[in-house]
Amino acid sequence: MMAQHQVFVSYARKDDQPAGSVTALVEWLTARHANQPFSVFFDTQSIAADQLWRGRIGQGLRSSRLFLMVLTPNYLASEVCRWEFETYLRFEHGLAHGDDGVRILECSEVPGLLDGPLDRFPDAQRLIVQEVRKRTLTPERRLHLADWPTSGAAMIQALQRQDGSDDLRQLADRLAAFDQALTRRLDQMALVERAPGSVGQGTATFVGRRQEIAGLRRHLTQDRVGVIGTVHGLGGQGKTALVRHYAHAFAGDYAAGGRWELPVEGKTSLADVLAQLVDRVGLQEANLPRRPEAVTAEANTAFVQDLLVQLGRYTHTRAEALTQEGFDVAPQCLLIFDNLDCPELLTATEAASLGDHPWLHIAITTRLDPEHLGSPSLRGATIAIDDLPVDDALDLLQLLRPFPPEMAPAARAIVDHLGGFTLLVELVGTYLQVNRSVSYQDYLTRLQQESLFAVDALPHQTPVAVRIRHREQQLAEILDQTLATLSDYERAVLDTAALFPPDQIIVDWLRRVVMQHHRHLAPDQVRPGYPDPFQAATATLTNRRLLPPSPRLIALKPEVEALSIHRMVAEALRNRWPEETVAGRWGSVMALAEAIGNFLQTQWRAAPQQVAWLVAPFADLAAGVPEVHDPGSCATSLGIVVEPLSRLAQFERATTLAQVVVERFRHLAESLPASKNLQRGLAASLSQLGTLYQRRGAEEDSAAALAACRESFEISRRLAAADPTDVQAARDMSVALGNLGDLYLRRRAEGDSAAALAAYQEALEINRRLAAANPTDGEAARDLSVSLDKLGDFYQRRGAEGDSAVALAAYLESLDVDRRLAAANPNDAGAARDLSVSLSQLGAFYQRRGAAGDSAAALEAYQESLEIARRLANANRTDGQAARDLSVSLTQLGDFYRRRGAEGDSAAALAAYQESLEIARRLAAANPTDGQAARDLSLSLSQLGAFYQRRWAEGDSAAALEANQESLKIARRLAASNPTDGQAARELSVSLTGLGDLYQRRGAEGDSAAALAAYQESLEMFRRLAAVNSTDGQAARDLSLSLEKLGDLYQRRGAEGDSAAALAVYQESLEIRRRLAAANPTDGRAARDLAASLERVAMLGLEDPSGGRSAEALAFLTEALGHRAALANANDGQEQLAREEVLSLNQLGIARQRLGDVAAAREVELRLLTKLSTYRQRFEPHPGMLPILERLDQAIADGFEP
Repeated sequence: MMAQHQVFVSYARKDDQPAGSVTALVEWLTARHANQPFSVFFDTQSIAADQLWRGRIGQGLRSSRLFLMVLTPNYLASEVCRWEFETYLRFEHGLAHGDDGVRILECSEVPGLLDGPLDRFPDAQRLIVQEVRKRTLTPERRLHLADWPTSGAAMIQALQRQDGSDDLRQLADRLAAFDQALTRRLDQMALVERAPGSVGQGTATFVGRRQEIAGLRRHLTQDRVGVIGTVHGLGGQGKTALVRHYAHAFAGDYAAGGRWELPVEGKTSLADVLAQLVDRVGLQEANLPRRPEAVTAEANTAFVQDLLVQLGRYTHTRAEALTQEGFDVAPQCLLIFDNLDCPELLTATEAASLGDHPWLHIAITTRLDPEHLGSPSLRGATIAIDDLPVDDALDLLQLLRPFPPEMAPAARAIVDHLGGFTLLVELVGTYLQVNRSVSYQDYLTRLQQESLFAVDALPHQTPVAVRIRHREQQLAEILDQTLATLSDYERAVLDTAALFPPDQIIVDWLRRVVMQHHRHLAPDQVRPGYPDPFQAATATLTNRRLLPPSPRLIALKPEVEALSIHRMVAEALRNRWPEETVAGRWGSVMALAEAIGNFLQTQWRAAPQQVAWLVAPFADLAAGVPEVHDPGSCATSLGIVVEPLSRLAQFERATTLAQVVVERFRHLAESLPASKNLQRGLAASLSQLGTLYQRRGAEEDSAAALAACRESFEISRRLAAADPTDVQAARDMSVALGNLGDLYLRRRAEGDSAAALAAYQEALEINRRLAAANPTDGEAARDLSVSLDKLGDFYQRRGAEGDSAVALAAYLESLDVDRRLAAANPNDAGAARDLSVSLSQLGAFYQRRGAAGDSAAALEAYQESLEIARRLANANRTDGQAARDLSVSLTQLGDFYRRRGAEGDSAAALAAYQESLEIARRLAAANPTDGQAARDLSLSLSQLGAFYQRRWAEGDSAAALEANQESLKIARRLAASNPTDGQAARELSVSLTGLGDLYQRRGAEGDSAAALAAYQESLEMFRRLAAVNSTDGQAARDLSLSLEKLGDLYQRRGAEGDSAAALAVYQESLEIRRRLAAANPTDGRAARDLAASLERVAMLGLEDPSGGRSAEALAFLTEALGHRAALANANDGQEQLAREEVLSLNQLGIARQRLGDVAAAREVELRLLTKLSTYRQRFEPHPGMLPILERLDQAIADGFEP
């Protein structure tokens, strides 16, 4: 609550009569702050001990920053004053005042106030005396004014007349000093509103626990060795509520670094916990590092330390800024680790590393026994949350159902019988609040008659187990009493809520389940002018704290009405259901899950941004249905949510759920083998799991993915064969075939290429038949488009004779289908994505082929694809797939600009690469177990490194090395975890080649040896891949490129035997490229590769001392120039190709000159000069072209006319 008053004045009415001295003092304080906000709650009306007065005073206490006590003997004797002070103490922490919200004006001598035995004061006054003694250690908290009630008003008047006596000047100085201290404290309290954080508000019924909060405060602030405070206790005692209350009470102390609540249940890595801070609202300006893609212990440790360094820097920077504004603020940050259940999360080493940061405070909640905690420092800094002390429990009852003094003994006896168990006390207090006709004595009598106070220990049970069993029995019996007071409607709603995840009960979903058994609670059954019985029931249950609002969903989606239920209450409710009703209740949840699943499946493809918030609560809802009650519908629902989870940075959970779905369907299918639906569900879930395994890429995942997809295919084929008219079975079979093709193509083992082609062709045949039979079926059309794309990719990659034309035809047909679907569904994000992917693939084809007009066509396709991808990513900022699509599109466009090399292309390429890398880093950090995200990051780094190598400006060498080394590290990890994954091996080889290129170009000491090692390791892998994939054009090209790189190194090094070694690898590379170019005469990339090989072999031939290879060299250079010229002419405007043609002309001219053919050399020179004059301005930025451009200048000086 925002403060409405700066000061609440608590005083005894007798001390303001008849002289008005307290009133005069308050008016003096107010006048000193006339030019600034300074509101005082000062109740001058006659006091009547009725509820209206108490409500008004209670509101004043809640809405004031400071409690100003005018302490006198009259004050201590006043029951009303004592009530005000005791009430304020209950609110002090909740008002974020810490332990410093009281200021004391001692206006009459109170004998023995600050020393002497407490028993000289009556029991009712001792709390005030104790607090005064604790809080008056510094003068700024207490001002002594002798005989003020009788003389204070006159003194204020004298001050206002500015009488000049020494006594008055001293009084004025003392009052001013007190006021200044009070003002400073008010300013500090304003820091509460400046404190960032994600800590939820504590419960409104939180009372007491002052000793526990003080202990936690001491552990976090005074014990410099331990900045970790651990709060432990049984369930239902309020551990989380306590640390949240602490965070709120001392919010001002954490105004610099903030207060951040992090759930740690099930987590065993500190890196997993702290990674949740990244991108937290309020922490963006901290620029926290993202978690690396590696999941090694070393990487996690480095990430944790880097994050803490950056968080500490952020905390200190904010503290300095607030200090400059005039606040007295220390650099402190609070992290709450809620519900620690894995002792290994904080080992002694990790706890010690956290202790190295005195600005960092960590509060932990746990149910674990302190002796089971991983670190001795945690065991020594524990705060036990046991049963509520009697006085605190009485305060809680008083807050819920105030009781008169004569009922205090009965209330105390109830607390004694309940053992101070917080949840039970709150339930009883709520019961009495609702049933006001039941007195405390009546309720005590009932408890005594129903024997709720003992439980027999079972053999071999530990004391903790006995306590838990006792609590469960008590809760069950207390709950029975509460349930007996509920209406049928309220009981139905509460019972239904017990079916939901405890902290994610969406009210609309709750109603839909309730309606299945209570039709009269449906919205359309509400009669006009009458209250809605369902809304009335939920309101009652919320007021009784049985279904309080859900903090988790309120933070996620504030506009959605959501409730929560204590897990122990939900479990107790489920345990009392009649056995014959259990299946029906869960069946209602499954019906809801099925309906929501169908809705989510449809909307996720069309408009994922609108339903992304549904994914987590829906997954928890479906997963909560026990397997024994699931006939398959919840397994289907869980299968639907797997893909959205994997796209919302929850890849690990998606994989776990996919495994659960497979096991559920497997058990069901085994029990009902004749069920076609269950067999189909098993096939679909296996296919989904296989795809996730392939994407994850952990150890053994490749084999597991293949096994899953093969089993899926066998089931689908059997179902399709049993019923040839079953469209869904045919579609399932085509999907399984497509997945198998992808796996074969990725593995690249012997025979995999042929197997992949067969799978793709069969899938395409099925999808063509289904699309033809259902021309208006958008899903069938989309399946056909996907099949065409897969087949196009295969043919483009294989590169055999005629493959280029077949690939283009497939891409164009796919694009036509996707354009039609997108036009028919302009608001369908899935259709838009399919179109973007098709455009991207077509652009890649054009860029590779390099025929006339292909450059412009590729750019047009890339730009349209990027425009769609960016629009989808901006509209769906939580969608990892949309972000990945954007990253891939940016990389492709960067590649295009880098290769084209026109004016401005270098800057455009760099911008595209950097944006792509930023996205890839974010996705890899959010999904550390996602192999695809790691591969994308490795590729992004590799492409950026290649850009820096080509540009080679100042600093580019270091930037390229850093990017290539990081890329190689990722690629090595992925390849090591999947030794049978051919794609992972290829990506490792590509990374090695990139690093070798850098070393060779840099030429520092040791770089030649490093480059050779990288090239040789890369070549070895490429040879193996090409050997097992003899028909794979991509594998053959990779091998030829690797041979060429090694030849370049040998030629540059020039050691003994290097020339012969270079010639050998060049000739092997040339042989491969001749074969590829012959098989693909329209493939520009193949022609370009062939030209490069011809030139390398030719130049070595010219250096042959015997001259026996001169004719061959000349023929090779002439052939190479023919390819270069054809490519440059077909792609007019591509500077890279034009530059390569000029260099080829230069080589041919040199060869003619060496061989003494002056006329032919002159002819070549004229062609060279003409080309140079055309492209001069675009060649000038390239240092390698300067010597040739100088020849053009000399020729012009000699009379050459361009």
